[in-house]
Parts: sequence; structure tokens; C-alpha cells
Amino acid sequence: MEPRQLFLLLFISAEINFGSTQGKPSLSSSRGEQVFIGTSVTLRCDMDQSTGWTFYWYRHTQTTAVTSVAQTDGNSYNISSVKVSDGGRYWCRAGRGDPVTQYSNEVWVKVIVRPKAIASIMPNWTDIFSGNKFTLRCDIQGDQHMDWQYRWYMNGTVQYSGQNYTVYSADQFHSGDYRCEGLLSRDQQKSEISEAIRIIVSGG
Repeated sequence: MEPRQLFLLLFISAEINFGSTQGKPSLSSSRGEQVFIGTSVTLRCDMDQSTGWTFYWYRHTQTTAVTSVAQTDGNSYNISSVKVSDGGRYWCRAGRGDPVTQYSNEVWVKVIVRPKAIASIMPNWTDIFSGNKFTLRCDIQGDQHMDWQYRWYMNGTVQYSGQNYTVYSADQFHSGDYRCEGLLSRDQQKSEISEAIRIIVSGG
């Protein structure tokens, strides 16, 4: 074998070995697997080595092969307002120059329509006499068996946290526009806020 051929062979072998010794980055998402349209999501690619790396981001969808979507100096990749087209499986690699690490684990970004909160009232009327009881209830359209927390607003101000909001003895200061929204327990993604229920308390 010629000296030049031997040198090239050793160089290529060294490159392969160097790449394999850099380990496998760990990829994580700031959101759960399902991400609502319009929500921000940040992917994080963690390496044992902390400085001097460039990070490469890849995505695979049902209609495209694995493609490069970004290159960053830091180890995070942010999508500020997720669209359906941002959905897919993601990986990252890191390197100095060309990627030299293995591909990370994959992270799914499943983009879905933001569900809407629906407010209702029992008894089913909004003209309330002073001293009467009424209960507001918040439900999430489609529900999708997610773990929801609930927040109520009156005239735009946070009033109560919980799916059911009961006023046991209505007074005139309870008059106003009531809306609710759902928040996912795991990552605080928000539903669309409900339409308003306008309550008028009279008498007293």
C-alpha cells in the first residue's frame, strides 16, 4: 500500500473513531408530546462537553425524509409559534465543523388544534336574584383525556381556580362577564378562552 493511501485510511479511521467517542446527545422538549398550534416549544440538546459545539437539528415527517432544519451555536432550538408544518420527529447532533456525534434520541412534536374552553351555568339562566346560588362549570371541547387545570376570569381579572365555581349567596358585585380557560398540568399550555357568560344580579 502506498504511504499516501495508508495515511488517508488512517485519517478516515480516526475520524470515525472520533465521532463514535463523542457519545450520544440527550434531546428533550419543553412541552409534552402534544403541542397546541401557536404555542412556543424549545428543544434542548444536552452534551457532556459544555463549550465550543455547534448543534445540528433534524426532522422527519410522514411526507419527507430526515432533513436538516437548523444549525445553532447554543444547545437549544426554539419554535416561537408552532404550526402544523413544524410537526414530526426531531433529533440533534453536535460537532465542531461537521457533525461528529451520534444522533440523539428522537423527540416527537405532535401539533394539534388548540382546544376551546366552554363555560356553562347552573341553573341555566343568567339573571340572578340577590342571595341565590349559582354554579359555573368549565369544560374543554373534545377533552382528549388531558390533565387539565381551570382558571376563571370575571371582567378580565382572575377570580378562581377550579372546574366548578360556585357562588352560594349572590350579590350585585358578582355581576359581570365570566370566562374560563384550561391549562395542562404538565406544561401549562393553555386552551382557547371560553365565550363570556354575562351574569346580572338584581335585588338586595
